[in-house]
Amino acid sequence: MAFRVDLDQVYVREIETLSGSRVTVGEAHIYDDPELALKVEPKHIVERNQKAAPEPEPEPKPEPEPEPETPAEPEPEPEPEPETPAEPEPEASTEEEPKEE
Repeated sequence: MAFRVDLDQVYVREIETLSGSRVTVGEAHIYDDPELALKVEPKHIVERNQKAAPEPEPEPKPEPEPEPETPAEPEPEPEPEPETPAEPEPEASTEEEPKEE
């Protein structure tokens, strides 16, 4: 049901949903004059039906300034391993060895 009235004319008194039910029943009072509603309705009902104040937008946090780049210490070069004399490889002979029978 649409009554086509401003929200400041409507005061919701009660809303109830029975357990296990998909039906909600409520009670609201609609006033022709919003000033009359402030005189008639109990204070707690008026406070409960006030429009919610818009939440202030959170201020963006300033990004931390990057630390000035300090020249990186050069990594020490790995010390060369001492060269060990290579063992000579046995020479392969191309001569055929005699076959034993």
